[in-house]
Amino acid sequence: MSFDVSSNSKYSSSRNSKKQARDAKITIEFDDNGQPCNDETTQLLSWIGVKARDANLLPLSYLDWRKIPQQNKDDAVNKIYEKFNIPEDKRKWVEKKLSKRWRDFKHLIKSNVFNKYSTHEERLAHLDARVPLEQWNILLETWSQDSSQIISERNSRHSSNREYSHTTGKTPFAVIRERKRKEHPDGLPPSRMELFKTTFTKKDGSSAYPIVEKKIAKMDEKLSKLPVQMRDDSDMQDKIFRETIGEDTHGRVRMYGVGLTPKQIHGTAAKRAASYSRENAQLRTHFMMLQETINEHRAEINELKDKYEMLQAQMEKCLRVMKGQQS
Repeated sequence: MSFDVSSNSKYSSSRNSKKQARDAKITIEFDDNGQPCNDETTQLLSWIGVKARDANLLPLSYLDWRKIPQQNKDDAVNKIYEKFNIPEDKRKWVEKKLSKRWRDFKHLIKSNVFNKYSTHEERLAHLDARVPLEQWNILLETWSQDSSQIISERNSRHSSNREYSHTTGKTPFAVIRERKRKEHPDGLPPSRMELFKTTFTKKDGSSAYPIVEKKIAKMDEKLSKLPVQMRDDSDMQDKIFRETIGEDTHGRVRMYGVGLTPKQIHGTAAKRAASYSRENAQLRTHFMMLQETINEHRAEINELKDKYEMLQAQMEKCLRVMKGQQS
């Protein structure tokens, strides 16, 4: 019996290549604000959600995220780092995202099971398979207490106060901001007013929420009252955004997602970076104006040159005629 060694070698090589592709880490890029911003970010957030919903890794029986043993949190973060190539100094960011998704999962279970059904049998029949029974019993006891119910009602009121939601689906604002920045000729990020229009409207510019259209119309009206040369100024657009949408609350900056504070966005370093960006844009505009002036002068010179050559040709023709008459 004979074996085709080359064929087996090709199969082995192909299998190894596929394994390497599976094992290759996905690289995540971060912007100047410390937020993941490349298109692979959606994969990262999805995987963080998967690990946050792993009750064996991050038990749901704890009332508060802060009560979960740090070792469990570290293990969950390590699971994320096994799949993604993330800078080491972003571990706190990953942990914060795990915390958010863990709380979201608990809220989902409470809304879809505990609040929806009143008897133990009904709740057990509709219990999410990802929730271990022993953890469910602890959750049931906790949620049945009066203090827990008061907190839940307060959080529900806060959620119901939201007047509208964005249209970006699972794509984070930081990713959209980075895309818009790359589209800008000077590499400038969009203002919050521009980002609001992009993320809270459909592709045709309309919105499912009349209040969104009213706010956009109000911002556009205020912008139109500014001198033309000031309408592209990001500081002026941000001022209009805050006047229309509202001032930032403590520890949160609108249009920047979770984890960023007003000081980080509006602090000295941020202002300096924004100033450099604006100066770069102004220099680029000035250069383009000079280039345009040079091109205009070049066109005038070429026009004069053509006239000179035409006059010279006419003069030579006249000289030839005069010379012929004399002879």
